Amino acid sequence: GSFNSTVGAVTFGGGGASNISDTSAGTTSFFGLTINKSAAGVQVTSTTDWTVNSAYTNTLGDLVCTGGTVTMGGTVGTNLSVNGGSVQFNHLAIAMSATIIKTHNAGNFNVIGNFSCTSGTFTSSAGTITMNGGAGASIGITSAEVTTFNSLTIAKTNALVSTTSNFTVNASLSVTTSAQFLATTGTITLASGTAATIVNTSTAAAPQLSFFHLTVNKTGATTSTANYTVTGNYTNTAGVVTHTGGTVTFAGLATRTLTVTAGTLTYNNLIVNMAGGTNLNQTGSYTVDGNFTVTGGTYVATSGTVTFSGTTQTINSTAGTIPRFFGLTADTGAVLTLASSVDVDFLLTVTGELRMTGNQTLRIGTTGAIGTMTVNGTLTCSGATPTITARAAGFRMALTVNGTINVTALNFSLANTSGMNLASLATVTALDNVAFTSALSGAGNVHLTIACVATMTFLGCSFDASFGAGNNVEMNNAASSE
Repeated sequence: GSFNSTVGAVTFGGGGASNISDTSAGTTSFFGLTINKSAAGVQVTSTTDWTVNSAYTNTLGDLVCTGGTVTMGGTVGTNLSVNGGSVQFNHLAIAMSATIIKTHNAGNFNVIGNFSCTSGTFTSSAGTITMNGGAGASIGITSAEVTTFNSLTIAKTNALVSTTSNFTVNASLSVTTSAQFLATTGTITLASGTAATIVNTSTAAAPQLSFFHLTVNKTGATTSTANYTVTGNYTNTAGVVTHTGGTVTFAGLATRTLTVTAGTLTYNNLIVNMAGGTNLNQTGSYTVDGNFTVTGGTYVATSGTVTFSGTTQTINSTAGTIPRFFGLTADTGAVLTLASSVDVDFLLTVTGELRMTGNQTLRIGTTGAIGTMTVNGTLTCSGATPTITARAAGFRMALTVNGTINVTALNFSLANTSGMNLASLATVTALDNVAFTSALSGAGNVHLTIACVATMTFLGCSFDASFGAGNNVEMNNAASSE
C-alpha cells in the first residue's frame, strides 16, 4: 500500500532508534517530517524511497539513509532545515510540481549518492552540502530554474563526482580526502556577496578539481590556493578573485576564452595546456604572481594587460607556439624572465626587471600599429643571443628607457624614428654586443638616441647601413660623452 500525508507533520521522537521502510509497491509521502529525538546520536534509518512535500526539519538525532531516494516535491514551498543532529541522504532529488523555491535554511547535510533537481528551484542559504561515501555520484540539474549551493564539499573516498549541469555556489567549493570532481559541460558560477573560497586538498589522481565553464560574478571576494583545471571558458564579471597559491590550468579540447569584464583577477601560476591547433583567447586584464607557461595550444590576447607582480617569474612556452599578449607589465619588484619568445601587440611596460638570457625573441607591435616598450625599471639582456624587434618586416616598434639598461648581447631591429631611445633619466650599466639593424631610412632616423647624462663605452656594437641618410647614434644631451 501507500502512505500519503497531506497536512501536518510526522515527528520521530523518543529515545529509541526508528526506521522508515516501505517494501510495498506503493509510495511513502510526508507533508512535513521532523526528526526530534530525545538525545543526540539516536538514529532514524532508511533504505527506501520517500517524499517530503512541505518541510523536513532535523532538530535532534540523526537521519541515516543508506539506500533509496528522498524527494523534495509537492506544490508548495519546501524547507529543508538541519538545526541539530546530522542528516545523511543516499540520493536526494528536488522535483517540485512548479517553479517553487526549495530552501536549505541552516546546518549541514551529506549526500552519499546523487543530487538531482528536475523541476523547481533549490536554494541553499546556509551550511555545507557534502557529497561523501565511497561510490561515484553525480550532480544532475535539468530544471530550468537556478540551483544554488551555499557551500559544496566533495569528500568522496577514492571516487568521482561528475556533473554536466549549471549551478551556483555562494561560499566555498571544496574537494577533499581522495575525491575527484569533474564537470564536462555546464557552467559553475560563484555568486553573491559572501566571501568565497576554492579549495583542493584531494590526494586523488587527476582530475582532482576540473571545471568546464567557470564564472565569477560576486560582490564579495574569492580566494584560492587550489590546483584546478578549466576545460571551458572562464569569465570574471564582478568581484575580486585572488589565487594566493596553486596552479590554474586551461586545458580545452577546442578554442576557449579567458574574459575579465569587471572586477579583478589574480593568478598564482597559470598554465595553458590547450589541444593542438586551438587557442586560449584573452580579453580584459588580470595579474599573475607566479609563472606563466604554455604547454599546448596557442595563447592569444586581443585586449587588456597581463601584469606580472610577483618576485621571480617566468614566461615560457614549450608548445612550439609564441604567447601573444596585448599589453604586458613587469611590475615593481618583479623579476620577469622570458624563457621563450613572446609577442606584445600594444604596450610593454617594465617597472621591475625584464630579463632575456638566451635566444628568445621579443616582438612588439602588430599590423598597422607601432608597439611601445617602456622601461622604467631594468632591462637585462645577455647570452646567445636575445632579440627585440617589431612583429614583422614593415612594422615598427618604439623602445624608451627611463630606468636602467644592462645589455651584454642583443639583436635590435625594426625600431621607429628614435631607434633605441635612452631618455634623460636612463642609467646605462652596459650596452655591449648590440647588433642594430633595419632602422627607418631617411634623414632624422637613428639606430640609437642618447639623451641621458652618461659616460659610455660601447663594446662590440654594430650598425647596418640600410637606412640611408640617417645617423647611427644621436646624442641629445651635451653632458654625455662617448
